[in-house]
Amino acid sequence: MISKYMRECIAAALRQPGGNLFGVIMLKVMERKNRYLERAAVRLSKIEPHHNVLEIGFGPGVGLEIACNTVKEGTGKVYGIDHSAYAVSKVSNLLSHYIKSNKLEVHTANVVDLPFFNNTFDRVFHCNCFYFWPEFLGAAKEIHRVMKHNGLMVTTLNLEALQHAKSQGIMKNADIDVLNYMVALESAKFKNVYIEYLKYRDMPYQAIYAEADKGR
Repeated sequence: MISKYMRECIAAALRQPGGNLFGVIMLKVMERKNRYLERAAVRLSKIEPHHNVLEIGFGPGVGLEIACNTVKEGTGKVYGIDHSAYAVSKVSNLLSHYIKSNKLEVHTANVVDLPFFNNTFDRVFHCNCFYFWPEFLGAAKEIHRVMKHNGLMVTTLNLEALQHAKSQGIMKNADIDVLNYMVALESAKFKNVYIEYLKYRDMPYQAIYAEADKGR
């Protein structure tokens, strides 16, 4: 049985990995456990070499690296934000070659205050993180703001794993209700919002899709 203290430490490290022992371990766990979800998010985003791409909450940087490999021969560029300064520092070192070649830019930032101009991104993706956001509608509006008209956003997650973590008390303050998030996306003027139920080997996972509608 996991103690209350351990649950709280794990929950805090999941939400915002720091440079302490729990944060270091959690980034390693994310790298291993979320790799298939990151790969799926990039693949389902249908990124092309000329696209400007944003990953929100990139954690250990698995998705960023895959996206960079997709745009490296074209004119596109990948950007990432994470509110963990520790994650940003680690990924800056890990993917420094992409940063030096101007194919990648990473920022310590919050999803409700993105450091980008309007209409910047063709594709946005995020993996296993929206349920930590304190305010769905504000985040959805901010993502919509920085996306181009008809740009695609993709979210991947494993609801079964999230529900199990919630039952263990690890994510008691996280809102894992995908319907709440999808309603917020529609309220923020995203269109064609839907969820798809998929499988990687024997593991079920979900993908949420939304297109930015600029009302043109």
